[in-house]
Amino acid sequence: MTPARKMATEELMTTLKIGVGFHCGEPADASGISEYYKSLIAGGHTIFAKAANGTSSLVDAMELDPNAIGIWRKITFEWEGKEIDDVPNYNDDPERQASFYMEQIFTAWPPELDKNRIYIETPNEVDKDQGDWIGRYLVACARLALAAGHKFCGPGWATGTPEEDAWETEGFLEYLSLCEDHPNSLAVSIHEYSLDMELHTGNTNLVGRVVHLNEVCDRNGIERPTVFISEFGWHSTEAPAADQAVPQIIEQMQWYLEHAPNVRGVAIWALDKSSEWGDIHQTVNGYMEPLASAINATDWSEQKVPPPVEPPDYTSVIMLWPQKRDITFAMYIEICTAAWNEYGRTMTASHDNAMVMVLDGGSKTSHVIVWEPQLPSQKAAIAIFEKEGIRYEVRSLAGSAVDGLKLVHLFKYRYRLTSPFNAPRDYGNKLHEGADYDIIGGQVDNVVHVRCPFSGVVTDADHIGAEYAYGKYIEIQCFHNGLPFSLMLAHMDDVYVKEGQRVTRGDSVGEIGDTGNSWG
Repeated sequence: MTPARKMATEELMTTLKIGVGFHCGEPADASGISEYYKSLIAGGHTIFAKAANGTSSLVDAMELDPNAIGIWRKITFEWEGKEIDDVPNYNDDPERQASFYMEQIFTAWPPELDKNRIYIETPNEVDKDQGDWIGRYLVACARLALAAGHKFCGPGWATGTPEEDAWETEGFLEYLSLCEDHPNSLAVSIHEYSLDMELHTGNTNLVGRVVHLNEVCDRNGIERPTVFISEFGWHSTEAPAADQAVPQIIEQMQWYLEHAPNVRGVAIWALDKSSEWGDIHQTVNGYMEPLASAINATDWSEQKVPPPVEPPDYTSVIMLWPQKRDITFAMYIEICTAAWNEYGRTMTASHDNAMVMVLDGGSKTSHVIVWEPQLPSQKAAIAIFEKEGIRYEVRSLAGSAVDGLKLVHLFKYRYRLTSPFNAPRDYGNKLHEGADYDIIGGQVDNVVHVRCPFSGVVTDADHIGAEYAYGKYIEIQCFHNGLPFSLMLAHMDDVYVKEGQRVTRGDSVGEIGDTGNSWG
């Protein structure tokens, strides 16, 4: 059971269970931070610290409170005579990149830090369109960290990112599942800035965006992970004065407790002393005394945590799909997918079998989900349920795999449509089976990379290219809205990927060309 679920079993909280700390770079204006910690410890509150490159704020917290938690991030590394940052190369294999970066982190790990209490954090503000790759990278990093006895969190998404579909890629769902398996050692880190001088509590587009992660976890049957807001604030270079900031912080912590109790720590940006961040460290350093006083003065027992969800009083869920005459195969697949994703169950063989299950002694212990209630067979079933007092709810299909689908542009350069889908042809079914594009102003035989429009797995890759049909092409199996669909990229001059390879939106998968049945 994760901390979020444990907290949900408490009726009242008398102390603040979210650690409110400060982001301390190297160097940092951290004067007074020990007194800040001591004040919170005296009130029985959670202590949280975040340090980047340096360690002083972490050491102070660990020495003062045996229950304190913290994050350490190594920002840059020396490699082959040059300085590199902690953002990996998305064009490389994620496991190879994880091995490289974790080796640098293990080598740089400060001996004064207790790896049983401090989380490694990496990377930082990664590409929001690389969700699947980042997820697989985090899985590899986390496994290396666990093997070495470390705690780990990532990926430090920038404020306002990512979109929900990034959390829901196969790679990131794997990382979230790994967090569920190791709730005391693995976590998710994100950044939340309001980008103005108000936090706008309750507007979850920026601050509070963690709820979208939680929704993804709930939808996929994964326990909500421990979350650290490893950068929290207003702007990167400015913040409001203490008398304006502190009430906003208190209000936001109350909001987290109610809506995202799996948030365990926030690091206010920033005590870092750098010309890049201006004088923000002076403003934020002034928060310590009034913020500690406000946390101690707030009656956190008034912040009720939602009571645990009571289990349903029925023992089975029966999915009632329409009769065969009313249902298409695509509808069948979509209902089966929903049944498995939500309940982890398969379906009965038919509409009639389901009705027998409901009516043959199951009315007291069953709950029926009626799909597509507007169809004739379902209307008849609902009439029976109403008469017999059988509990039911209705569902409608969400749509097809392409509803709401967003694809990455095929090329980084401007391009135009040269032949649309279903254009007349003098071969095959007499219609164009795809859509053709070309670079605007492009030269013959120019080397332009074709980008992967949507994340998936390559199911076919023709590197030779016949003189007819599609030439050199790839086919990618993808999923959206829980349903499969395929993408084919054809007529390329070169193919960069192979069958079975996982590709992510934006990856270079081939070179623009005119192989196969193409005329320029």
